[in-house]
Amino acid sequence: MEQKIIHYEYPTDVIVFRDSLQDHAPCIFEVPRNHESLFFVTNGTLLYEKAGVRETVETGQVGYISRGSVDKSSAFSCPEVSYIAINFHFDRCSPSPSPTLPLPTLCATDRQNRFEKLFNHALQNFLSKTTGNELICGGLVMQIIGSIFEERSRENQDFAKRRQLEKAVEYMKMHCGDAQLKIGQGACLLGMSERNFRRQFMAAYHQSPYAFLQELRIEKAGILLTNTTKSLGDIAVQCGFSDLYSFSHCFKKHMGVSPSKYREHL
Repeated sequence: MEQKIIHYEYPTDVIVFRDSLQDHAPCIFEVPRNHESLFFVTNGTLLYEKAGVRETVETGQVGYISRGSVDKSSAFSCPEVSYIAINFHFDRCSPSPSPTLPLPTLCATDRQNRFEKLFNHALQNFLSKTTGNELICGGLVMQIIGSIFEERSRENQDFAKRRQLEKAVEYMKMHCGDAQLKIGQGACLLGMSERNFRRQFMAAYHQSPYAFLQELRIEKAGILLTNTTKSLGDIAVQCGFSDLYSFSHCFKKHMGVSPSKYREHL
């Protein structure tokens, strides 16, 4: 299959800034954006809404917004979301600038701490206003974009590895509400030793099977908190937690707020 070659112009009109959005005080673009934007969330969770689609970008993740977007950004289930943003490739001639890079809103996760370093480096150079800072910022934008495509290519390789674990993962999704669920059950389904299962799971998902299971439980809890009036205790049991304390502790660790606060902000 022939790989599509992306021709991309080096940006020289880069603007870098640190900003935050307070709860119930969204940023709304009612006219098409005339620039591209990359942003790195440093704290909280950002909710991005465009054409009726809602997506979240969490702490340690990179988001992308294309030119021509009419959208809304806000803090999600937190009092404030903070981020470093890079705006570039401004089109001041067209009232409805065309999109550029073929990237989704959530385009990368900072697993190796490289994106945070690149965004901070870009911010420091932009604020310094020293000779050559425009060239440095433009180069950093290209480096960030290159790193995003590199990670997405690696994720495609991970997909093949995940196909081998599909049966066990589906079993975990179906039974995540069972407090007695054991990781060894997934290994047994695939005819693997538990040690080999853990190793292959880590290679495919970059986290342990137990961490993945906890995320499934938190995701299910979020749905129940959003769409039902069940008590926190009932939700804890239904999501596979042994008690309300362990549920609250795990939920806050993952979401940044307690279950009760999460429900209040909906």
